[in-house]
Amino acid sequence: MRLSMSRAIKGILIWTALLGGSWVWATPAEVNLEWGNGFGQLALTEVPDGRYGPQALAACGAGEILILDGARGRVLRLNESLSLVAEVLVEAHGLDLAVREDCGFAVRHPEEVMEYGADGLLAGRWGLPSEVRFISGMGFVADGSLVLEEGDSRTWELRAQASGGRLSVAGMRLGVVRGGSSWTAELEDRSAARLMSFSANGEVEQVVRLRLGEGDLASVRILDEDAWGRLVLEVERFVSTAPIGVRRTLIGVAVDGAVEWSLELPGSPYAESVRDVVLDRGRYLILMASALDGVHLVRWLLPEPGMLGATLELPRRLWVGPMPLAFPEDPSAKDSPTGRAAGPPMTRSEVLVIADSYVQHSFSVSSCNVGTRSCSGGSATTPSWVTTGTQSHVPYKWGGFSSLSEFDSGLSSCKLAGDKDTSSVVSCAVGVDCSGFVSRAWNTTSKYGTATLHQVSYEISVNDIQPADIFNKAGSHVRMVVAENGNGTLNMVESYAGSNYWRVGYTVRSYSQLSSYTPRRYVNIVDDSGPRPGSADDPILVTSALFTDSNNTVGGPSDIFDSYSCAPSTDESGPEVFYLLELSQAATVTVSVSDGYGVDIDPHLLDGLDNQACLARNDTSFTVPGVSSGSYYIAADTWVNSSGQQLVGPYQITVQVEPFGAVAVWSGKPVANLLLGR
Repeated sequence: MRLSMSRAIKGILIWTALLGGSWVWATPAEVNLEWGNGFGQLALTEVPDGRYGPQALAACGAGEILILDGARGRVLRLNESLSLVAEVLVEAHGLDLAVREDCGFAVRHPEEVMEYGADGLLAGRWGLPSEVRFISGMGFVADGSLVLEEGDSRTWELRAQASGGRLSVAGMRLGVVRGGSSWTAELEDRSAARLMSFSANGEVEQVVRLRLGEGDLASVRILDEDAWGRLVLEVERFVSTAPIGVRRTLIGVAVDGAVEWSLELPGSPYAESVRDVVLDRGRYLILMASALDGVHLVRWLLPEPGMLGATLELPRRLWVGPMPLAFPEDPSAKDSPTGRAAGPPMTRSEVLVIADSYVQHSFSVSSCNVGTRSCSGGSATTPSWVTTGTQSHVPYKWGGFSSLSEFDSGLSSCKLAGDKDTSSVVSCAVGVDCSGFVSRAWNTTSKYGTATLHQVSYEISVNDIQPADIFNKAGSHVRMVVAENGNGTLNMVESYAGSNYWRVGYTVRSYSQLSSYTPRRYVNIVDDSGPRPGSADDPILVTSALFTDSNNTVGGPSDIFDSYSCAPSTDESGPEVFYLLELSQAATVTVSVSDGYGVDIDPHLLDGLDNQACLARNDTSFTVPGVSSGSYYIAADTWVNSSGQQLVGPYQITVQVEPFGAVAVWSGKPVANLLLGR
């Protein structure tokens, strides 16, 4: 490492002995990048759900440091002396950054990945597969493949297809790929964690148990592996739980579980990012610390093995937490009624199905749905990602409370698709804001704002978090829980702006990103019990000779059949809904399905619950004469196009049986031998 003289003095390896055998590492090297839009500056974005700075930090083999400034569409390149050498133009609104050894890099966007060569030129762009939703990180592995990490520690290895402009899932494995091993971290309880390494074939190689607290652990995440094989962990501990307050500590853990060094960080940074810590060549720890005056890059040379208790210190002037945002509560929320206006009881799975429908919703945007418009005494501006053509993800709309049908009809009436102008609530745009989305998912009879959600919810313990619960910051933002991961992080769904994201989407959050939020539960939530209607274990009964059912495959009750013997090359790997038809005599059976734009649900008639026993299928309808008496299943399954997109959505199915009396009186579900068609 070559530094200026003053930096070299700061980086000299000086240790100071402390009581108890602990050591304090010398002052690290540091450089400051100011907030702004000029060369070498970084954008600071303030939106209703928070304050965002540069999204990610990364390092390549030559000692070069890269910073993704997604809001400005830039990647800043710094040399090993932390001096800025170049800015590379990239597509705006990137969410994460991965770097190759040769300093080529990839930028992840909400629905695609763009790869750039070491020269900074675009080398390819691919759509992301729908299988991967809760992305918590990404990186390149030795063979050049890109690996996406999910919040539950699953990793998906992706490869670019020869054609089609998409990344295909080449395999899934458990464990965060760090160095030559795959590791996972799990909380055993609020005071201990377990680290596990896996071989290439998925067998557990090593288990390391860590005692890390006195009942206050929030999460433990594996960030990387250093040059000596030590794991670098981010440990979050609760300072308070209602509202949430945490403190963050980075630690270096040896293979025997010994903690060799530590670095305490502010519990919540001034501006949020996806990744603010990186290892450079496995020997240097670099932190991207945001503060009032900009972003400070701070670098430490890691202590060598054997120096137990080494303490790295962040300069105290950088201990600046978040400040309040100047976004007032949506005024329409003040008119919300009391808790008596809450909707009907909702199971957790029903809530998440509605939430998913806002993520997956496909719609068509015309030129009249995009731009800036004045109305209702204010103005509205659509998010920049909304362009003409087919889109998915319902866009953010300040004060919005649109149902999906209201959203679609609003677009047909030339209303704007979303509104990111937070100065006023207008009527010329459709979409949902954060609390409008939660109100829709909970199926309340009217909109509740973050300041009034307490009227239909109650505070709960972080130890009792379940799917469909929320984290609410009154007057600011609300996020919904989808699942709690083993390492303590949370898979969530929210209508949020992020760094100019402005739509409903899935996220992975640590508790430091939930600082000042309070966990709450809907007053009318009901725990799920038994199989869901339409699943293989609880098919919907055909009760008449002219039977109709309106349903939705978004978050469908079943996803066990990917193809059928009557059309084996047709990809039906999306979710399905099952129906049970009981015939008391031979009959002619006609099945038809109608669906909407961007939705493709195909009907199948099965002689038993077996995808190899397909009697008929079609894109829309079919008629089968001479069907003998007995039990039959009808599968309304989701077709997947050549780009890997599941065309899920609402549909209506009609089953017609002749003669009329052939439909038997149902006397119970048959016991079926379930054959998984995978």
